[in-house]
Amino acid sequence: MIFVLKLAHDSLSTMNESSDDKLEQARARVQGNPTDLLFRFELGALLCEQHHYSDAIPELQRACNNPNCRRRARQILVEAYAGAGLHELAELERRKMESEGDNSQDDDDGPPTAPKPAPLRPITPLNLADAKELPDESGHDRGS
Repeated sequence: MIFVLKLAHDSLSTMNESSDDKLEQARARVQGNPTDLLFRFELGALLCEQHHYSDAIPELQRACNNPNCRRRARQILVEAYAGAGLHELAELERRKMESEGDNSQDDDDGPPTAPKPAPLRPITPLNLADAKELPDESGHDRGS
């Protein structure tokens, strides 16, 4: 029984060390490239996962500016607001997501689909035989 408890304790400490390592690596990536919003998203998600909500919130807010991870960043941001006790902000963000149609709960963070192009008007062929000369500025035909 003691062996099992020791094994479980060792396993948990290894998990915590790997989580701390991931967090430090994420911080280093953000520090090395502070404008990369995907790195900020990863850092914010890790911070939220480790219940460091107040540190996660600004990272996730910045990550919301990246269209490739905006939906997931906003979902985690709602969790961070709630975890930090900012329930009004969590509800406000949740409503904003719903009103913008950004409330899907699946975890598909694949690339966003391109918007459909606007329909093109058909091109009418120009018949030069029917073309008329335009009058010049004085109002007289150029050809006469």
